[in-house]
Amino acid sequence: MSLLNRAAFVVVAVILAVFALSAGSAKAYETLPGFRVINLRVTPNSFPVGDKVTYLSTSTEQQGALFYFRIENAPSSRVEAKMQIRHVPHRKPNPGAEEQPTAFTRQLSTGLRAVLFTGIFPEGKIYRPGKYSVTVRAFAGEYATQKVTTTFQITE
Repeated sequence: MSLLNRAAFVVVAVILAVFALSAGSAKAYETLPGFRVINLRVTPNSFPVGDKVTYLSTSTEQQGALFYFRIENAPSSRVEAKMQIRHVPHRKPNPGAEEQPTAFTRQLSTGLRAVLFTGIFPEGKIYRPGKYSVTVRAFAGEYATQKVTTTFQITE
C-alpha cells in the first residue's frame, strides 16, 4: 500500500471513529444560574439492605435510607431528579458481565425532597455490603444542575 493510500485510510478511520463516538453522546444541557441541588445527605448513613424493592414511595416503613436534598430555583415546578449509585472505590466494568441498573429517576417538585432507597432495584439488583456514593442531578427541560455527591455504607 502506498504512503498516500495509507494516509487516506487513516483519515477515513479517524473520521468514522469521531462520528461513532458523537452518535452515542448524551444530550447537552444548559446551566441556569441558581438552579441547583443542595444539602444532599443520606439518613441513616449506614444501613442494611431492605426487605423490599426501591419504589416510588417515600415510606419510612421499609428498611433502607432516605436521600434528602433541596432543589432550588428550578425553571418549572416539576423536575426530574436522577440518583446514580456507585461503589467506592469505583470498580472497573466487567465487559462480560450483564449490565445492572445503577441509577433511578424520580419526578419531583422543587424544595426539600426525600427519596427512599432500600438497596434493591426492581430489576433484581441487590447491593452487597460496602461503601457507595450517590450522585444527584436535577433536570428541567433543557436545563440541568451540577452533580452533587455524598457517600453511605450498606451493612450486613
